Amino acid sequence: MIPPVFPHPSHQEEALEALMAGALSSHQIALEMERGTGSTYCAVRFIFELHRRRGQNRFVFLVPSQELKARVLDLLENAADHLCALYQRRARFFGYDPRQLHRLRAFELEGGISLMVATSGELSSSRRDHRLFFQVQDRFQSRSPQEVISSARPVVLFMEPHQKSAGSVRAALELLQPSQVLLISSIHRQALRPVYRLDARAARERELLKPLEVVQAGEACWTSRISRVIEVHLRRERALFTRGIKVLSLIFLDDTELYSDARDPREPGPGLAFFRKEYRRQRWRLLKSLATNDPYGAYLRSLATTDTARGYFPRDPRTGFPVNPKPRRGGLSAASGCTDITVLEEILRDRRRLCGLEEPERFLFTHASLREGWEHPNVFVIARISRVSLASRLGPDAAPLSRRDEASCGWGLALDQDGVPRFIADAPLTLVVAPGQVGPVDPLLDPAGDSGTNPGERSYQS
Repeated sequence: MIPPVFPHPSHQEEALEALMAGALSSHQIALEMERGTGSTYCAVRFIFELHRRRGQNRFVFLVPSQELKARVLDLLENAADHLCALYQRRARFFGYDPRQLHRLRAFELEGGISLMVATSGELSSSRRDHRLFFQVQDRFQSRSPQEVISSARPVVLFMEPHQKSAGSVRAALELLQPSQVLLISSIHRQALRPVYRLDARAARERELLKPLEVVQAGEACWTSRISRVIEVHLRRERALFTRGIKVLSLIFLDDTELYSDARDPREPGPGLAFFRKEYRRQRWRLLKSLATNDPYGAYLRSLATTDTARGYFPRDPRTGFPVNPKPRRGGLSAASGCTDITVLEEILRDRRRLCGLEEPERFLFTHASLREGWEHPNVFVIARISRVSLASRLGPDAAPLSRRDEASCGWGLALDQDGVPRFIADAPLTLVVAPGQVGPVDPLLDPAGDSGTNPGERSYQS
């Protein structure tokens, strides 16, 4: 497994110093950094710097979805030793769970850095288990969990607030009575002035993101897109194999029945069946063109076709078979008794493992609604296979950012076998789209025309 590596690129140090300077002069500050450039890492470093320089101990990380909550907790776990080496201390952190409210006692009373990670919905939802957040309990001396947290006047770090309405963001912040607020996003819909801004265009110029290209399949049918994904993947993989970089392709499906048969989910669905057939055909053609002693050819021959693709979908706990999640704003909901938490943990658990060349999985199939759970640096090819439009699945507000969000799943610099990020100018991230969908790359890098800040919403403050 590739070890976690945390270099100190200059842009992260610049962002950290800007955050500390801004925190001295304003109650609410904003950080705008493109996905894949380390915004979450900078936010965690901000926590440790506030503790070291100003003695602040209580922090709440608010996120809009379970996918982002899982990613933040994963980073905190993997970076614990690295942060201890930098600051000679460790943070106690936990994910908010209404079934484990006893953790709030330690959050309130114990010394050192205490950090809670929660979705904004978990602290304001009308669901019965979430209403516990407002119920007075004897264990808290006749106070509610909300009162326990707000009485600590925590520093609140809110990730991707643009995914929520300004009103819901303000309501979540008012519940917590923060002493300081940091808003972290790749896109701020409100007309905020970030203390530090690194958009996709600037990140590309500083070689902090992969180059980007958009290519179209030969025909409108979804089989043509899968064929093109395989073609681009094999070409990219052959070029990067000798540099020790594993190439992954990410295929978003709108229906799990494309991956597993609806009548017998143990059998491949039409999408996976076509993929295997087409992969064998293109692999055989490529092997014919390679010298017999070519190391990449030996690598290709060592990988079984049935092992090279992997599906990541919510599963029915009764059968273990993939099911479609029910879409909702801010993340996934349960479907047929399943939960998205299990598949998110699976994605995060496999994240570093998949970077190893010894691992056979190279083509990753997942549900389109899970795209927030994916942010993998070794993804070089992305395609979406849809039977219906994204807007009809997730609502009209999701449509303008969908293509850009999918691109950002693979924008980060690829990791080599030592876990070191590498910028490779001739190895772009490729978006495979249907004919007629090819447009200029720049709009994907400049969200202003799509998202548009709302001049009527000047701040999340009351």
